[in-house]
Amino acid sequence: MISAFQLFKIILGVIMSVFVIIIAMQFSGRYIQLGESGKQVSTVINLKKAIEDVYTSGVPTDFKISDAKKTIEFYRPPNIITPSATVSLEPIPTLLVAGEDISIHRIDYEIGWWKFQLIEAVPDTKILFVPLTDDESAWHVIEDIAKYMPSTENTRTKVRFGIWCNRTEFYFGWEKNDFINKVIRLFLIEKRVLNFCENVNYLRKKGYKLVVIADDDYNADFLIKPKSRKIGYVYITKGDEKKAYLYKNPLDIVSLLLGGETFYEYENKRFLKELGVAVNASIREANILMTSERMGRCRVELASFISVLNDIKQKLEQMNYKNEDDVNELNAYLEESSKIYERIDRLGCG
Repeated sequence: MISAFQLFKIILGVIMSVFVIIIAMQFSGRYIQLGESGKQVSTVINLKKAIEDVYTSGVPTDFKISDAKKTIEFYRPPNIITPSATVSLEPIPTLLVAGEDISIHRIDYEIGWWKFQLIEAVPDTKILFVPLTDDESAWHVIEDIAKYMPSTENTRTKVRFGIWCNRTEFYFGWEKNDFINKVIRLFLIEKRVLNFCENVNYLRKKGYKLVVIADDDYNADFLIKPKSRKIGYVYITKGDEKKAYLYKNPLDIVSLLLGGETFYEYENKRFLKELGVAVNASIREANILMTSERMGRCRVELASFISVLNDIKQKLEQMNYKNEDDVNELNAYLEESSKIYERIDRLGCG
């Protein structure tokens, strides 16, 4: 017969065993969580390295993110937010759209004497353009958007383009280079005006991004109304809310298309900041060239170049990228500076 003391020891042993098991399970759970967190951070750090490599080399690459929704909670430029840490992509300007498989590309936007370089990291993307105007600027806007999207001919993850045409004709599946050189060229020659597709909800469910270009207001989630070849407005509708965004170049439109207002604000600030740095560097370089005796025949052009660069510098000090007059003035200065730089280059003044 078991004594009271022995029974007490048995009960105490059971209690201690349960306690040890609970502690072990808790520790094991924490260990697993730590391991998972470390794996997530490691993935994002490797992603940052891949972005840096593409930014340096210009060679695009694919990148796989296992459990992308768990690994990246969201991207608020320049920071990738994970469940356990925040990783900054500074100083590289990056538009990142998270997905299981993404394609990383460097986009170069050139203004003669300066090049703005931007990383676009995107999953499989399908874009349908719907031009509802006979104005040729609509086709140029489409061409410019495609030009500053990734060229994925040599990557596994694809960005494809298409045109919705008169409800029955469906041009789709083109990658960037063929889309620009074949499809856009054809439509520019024929100057077609298309009808808006009736099966919009079906296309949305299939993952297509619809980009409508029109002269007037139109009920579309993403509507572009060009005012000229260079500037215009993008209207984004979400539910009952409709917001307008002024664009000064195709990068503004691409930023809105990939990530909405957050990307638009980020890209504009980075573009104008780096433009300011480039202006100051170019002014110093031009002033040094002016002091060289062999620059005799180039001095007039160099002086003009310095003058317009100073105009740009002054404009940037008070620049509001949401103001149409400011945007028009900046674009005019940039165009003038590019023309002068071309003349300087032809003269061999560099």
